[in-house]
Amino acid sequence: GNGGSDALSYPALYKRVMSVAAVDSNKNKASFSQFNSQVESVAPGVSVKSTLPGNNYASWSGTSMACPHVAGVVALV
Repeated sequence: GNGGSDALSYPALYKRVMSVAAVDSNKNKASFSQFNSQVESVAPGVSVKSTLPGNNYASWSGTSMACPHVAGVVALV
């Protein structure tokens, strides 16, 4: 979640859901990312470059940017 707290929450509380937290390029906890006992993995989630229509790029932050990194690793396992 992007609440920046240590509160337990859904959907991460579901047994078959992996909780992902975001870190910056120095591996510091992102200020917006939740960190608690639910977190199973962390990935880059601050200023992550992404593509945009028209051959453009932008930097985005959020746990939604961290999740694709984790999904890629899980696919390889």
